[in-house]
Amino acid sequence: MTTDPSETEDLPDVDPLDTSRHELLYKGAGGQLAVMSEFLMRLLNVAVPVVDVGNDVFVVQESSDIVTRIQVKYAQAQSQKNRTYVAMFGLPWEQLAQFDEPSLVYVLAVRFGEIWSDFIVIRRSILKELNRVHSIGTENFRNGERSALILRLVFDPTTDPKSVRAKRGFDLTPFRNAFDPWPPPVLGQT
Repeated sequence: MTTDPSETEDLPDVDPLDTSRHELLYKGAGGQLAVMSEFLMRLLNVAVPVVDVGNDVFVVQESSDIVTRIQVKYAQAQSQKNRTYVAMFGLPWEQLAQFDEPSLVYVLAVRFGEIWSDFIVIRRSILKELNRVHSIGTENFRNGERSALILRLVFDPTTDPKSVRAKRGFDLTPFRNAFDPWPPPVLGQT
């Protein structure tokens, strides 16, 4: 039996057991599971949609039948010479720019060293408004179109409480590990 070379020459030489090619998928899933664990520890139920179309997790507050859509992003923080550490997140502009009904909450999971050190919990509507008013991120463009909002977050463990700063030093500390109350307040609520 002869094999037609055109049937095999374009097939990549891939080892299905080689996880290094899928490192971000594994680590992103680890971030998602860490976030789900935070909700479960607060007695909030979680569900994962069968098809991911921008909602990674649904959080169910069963006592009031409130369901919140969650988008999880993961970043491995890097230490800096001044004892701070930095995590960078890319948020797709198409998702960020959507009308916020029903509301979406971003949970940005930060891994520093070997632990999940921080979670930034922020409603999409608030993040959009902070970026509009304070330019807390950098808009990334592809082919002349906005493609992503890049958030560079600086964590300072020498302050009490640990501070979180975005671009231009904007303070995001109130959103650090802000799982309570759930769901997070909307703009204008105190």
